[in-house]
Amino acid sequence: MTEFTKVYERFLGKITDDMYLEWTPEDTMKDCRNILIDAIPAFEFPRKSLAYDKDAFEADLTAEEINILAVLMMNVWLQRQMTSVENIRMKYSGSDFKMTSQANHLAKLIDLKLESEKQDRHL
Repeated sequence: MTEFTKVYERFLGKITDDMYLEWTPEDTMKDCRNILIDAIPAFEFPRKSLAYDKDAFEADLTAEEINILAVLMMNVWLQRQMTSVENIRMKYSGSDFKMTSQANHLAKLIDLKLESEKQDRHL
């Protein structure tokens, strides 16, 4: 059995998000769980079953499988970040959006997501 927290730790080590510093540990774990559940279907050909009960996988996952899940979680997280920035962009007109540097932030997130997807193909 592999506890979800092992995957969360790996995921949190791959991102920087000050939002999690402001949240309680319980809220952070709830969000990580939501992200992990969204990421599991993207693991197309796992060697072991990814069936889970409550907060643990039924199988003993390898370090490689944990890392793959963490990368897939990062992709879900990046998509969320891009959606958030895109929503901000829609609220502001062109010059206001550029002034807040959200456009630059969005461009960097998109580049990061594309780079992450390239890495996924090599896993």
